[in-house]
Amino acid sequence: GRNLGAAAMIMCQADRHWNDAWSEFCVQQFVGWVLAHDCLPESNLFWPVLAAEMEMWHDDIDFLPYWRKSEQIESQTKDVLVSAHVRAEHAVLWIVNTADQARSATVKVRLDRLGLEAGKTLAFDAETGEKIELKRGIFSAWHGLNVDVPRRMWRAFGSAWMSSWPW
Repeated sequence: GRNLGAAAMIMCQADRHWNDAWSEFCVQQFVGWVLAHDCLPESNLFWPVLAAEMEMWHDDIDFLPYWRKSEQIESQTKDVLVSAHVRAEHAVLWIVNTADQARSATVKVRLDRLGLEAGKTLAFDAETGEKIELKRGIFSAWHGLNVDVPRRMWRAFGSAWMSSWPW
């Protein structure tokens, strides 16, 4: 879907009223959980950097919410949700662990239905830049993405055609 009208923003109060015991975790948690709901995480320092790196400023981005069955992305792990922001030749997957334990998450991805070409697509951790292997199913067009997600936290992964990657 697409956002109707103005972009929804949610302000991060944990960043404004800092508490050394829990604010760092809460601010980090807030960003991923909000983005998995197609809202913008306002009032924190690393969102503008992440948005620029992921090219989230384009007008032609579609949102694939975790709460709708998708032909493009699917979590295979209990308590792990996956949403995505997608545009031609680019995708960002927001993988959210809602459990009180860390999870080794498996997400199925249909590259062709995301506008990406298998064999020419890179997958990478959006925060660290670490390359992540996309494993193709033997009898399937689905690819698998396997990542560790800390308890009650999230990970973001970008995908892009190598030919379209800016650097």
